[in-house]
Amino acid sequence: MRRTILSALVAIACQASPCFAQGPPVVPPKPVATDNQMRHKYVWSTPGFDGALSATLTSSLDQWRGTQPEWGQDARGFTRRWVSEYAESAIGDGAKYAIAHFFHQDPSFYPCACSGFGRRLHHAVDSPFMARTPDGQGAVSRISRRRRHGPHRVGQHLVSGSPGRA
Repeated sequence: MRRTILSALVAIACQASPCFAQGPPVVPPKPVATDNQMRHKYVWSTPGFDGALSATLTSSLDQWRGTQPEWGQDARGFTRRWVSEYAESAIGDGAKYAIAHFFHQDPSFYPCACSGFGRRLHHAVDSPFMARTPDGQGAVSRISRRRRHGPHRVGQHLVSGSPGRA
């Protein structure tokens, strides 16, 4: 009797568990954003509320830390910091979406369909430098290599008038 129950439990357990030779289920890639969707993201992230909020928070932190001391700690200094941050964001986002458009890439963040700490950490570290091609595959973003240099210097130059002080 005991042997029959044990055999039945083993048979049930074997039927419910996947085969060890099977890989994880294949998840189809999320569709890449269209040009209209990318334009919408650009409008909301730069000239929209998100861009203004980001510039306000960053310029407030810069005001508190006293960066660009020649601009002073008064309202005029804060305005210069805010315009500088907003211009930097607008130029950086404009370049990001323009280059993504011409190279047919989607630089948007997409959630990881993987499981496990290591794989999720790898996705989190890689995602700022990755874009997706029209077929949904990951590729190194063309703008990620140039993002560090351009907009910061141009934004500082627009406000201070001196290209050497970035």
